[in-house]
Amino acid sequence: MIIAKIPSKIEISSISELSPSKYTWLKDGCAYSFVLESALRSYGRPSLLMPPATTKNVIGTIIHKIFQLVYSGHLSATEEAITAKWKELCDFHRNEIREAFPTLGNVQVVDYDKMYETIDVVLDTFQESHTVPGGDYVGIRNPNEHYIKLDGLIRGSIDRIRYASGAYEIVDYKTGKVYDDNGDIKKDYIDQLNLYAYMLEEKEGVTVSKLTIIDHLGNEIDAPYDRNAKNNVFNSIKCLISEINNAIASGAPTTLAKPSEQNCCFCPCLHLCEKRICSSNDTFQILEGKVMKVLNNDQLLIMDDDGNQIIIAKLNPLNLDGFDSLENKTLIFVNLLKIQDNVLYNRCDKTVIYERL
Repeated sequence: MIIAKIPSKIEISSISELSPSKYTWLKDGCAYSFVLESALRSYGRPSLLMPPATTKNVIGTIIHKIFQLVYSGHLSATEEAITAKWKELCDFHRNEIREAFPTLGNVQVVDYDKMYETIDVVLDTFQESHTVPGGDYVGIRNPNEHYIKLDGLIRGSIDRIRYASGAYEIVDYKTGKVYDDNGDIKKDYIDQLNLYAYMLEEKEGVTVSKLTIIDHLGNEIDAPYDRNAKNNVFNSIKCLISEINNAIASGAPTTLAKPSEQNCCFCPCLHLCEKRICSSNDTFQILEGKVMKVLNNDQLLIMDDDGNQIIIAKLNPLNLDGFDSLENKTLIFVNLLKIQDNVLYNRCDKTVIYERL
């Protein structure tokens, strides 16, 4: 078992464009998390990030992919074909997580309930043609997953484009909740669709007449299109990119941080952020410390930044490479099971271990 090594200095580079989903999230989200995640991904090792807190997002990605494959004609709309592809995608994502995070004990990516739900949606709704006939797709090479980019501003892939009577319809698949607590379409989703429409009209010189969300049950939901907001939105994106790059250039990217329980809860860089918010009452904890002593083949004694000497136990099942040589190394433990605060913590199936170089 090899421990992922975090560079002692993480080089954070400026950004050039944002995706529609990232822009809508960054308006209230944490830009420091975004640039830190981008920096870690540049090392080409996903294990430097934290693993998904749940498999919910992974299953959502699989549902999204099934929809795309069926719509584009690359997957037969039959129970047998979808079941086979579902299992293939589950195996792929499970193996990817296991390879990236070998200290995780039990990685499950299945959810047969969602699989049968997806099959029902395909059999009930996708059997009918969702392609609007008529006309040529001017400038649209692939109406399914159409990649589009405005240099220095924004880039992304439109899930699907329909064409009829000289106008275009943008279709976006959403596997999560489409409506907010007030029963309205989530504003982020509306903003994303509007951005795709602005991009398509700006880049291809076409007219967008309709915006549609297709949810995980196959329902088609009309989203409003505010054509008059394009210039304001583009200026807002430019300002946001400028703000982020100015903070990076000045050597103060942490000023971009917006720590909160909501922002920090699922942050993939939580283990490296000095601004993070973690509750001491939580069952699972993040600890960083220098290994003072290897007590035995199951326990380490570490000292944290506050001078607390803490025992980390239940490490034996991992068969860590060079366990006896961990002394004096700085380790980061994510999702340790708290037994006694600042005294004793146990590794569990959710624990991930990193070494800070």
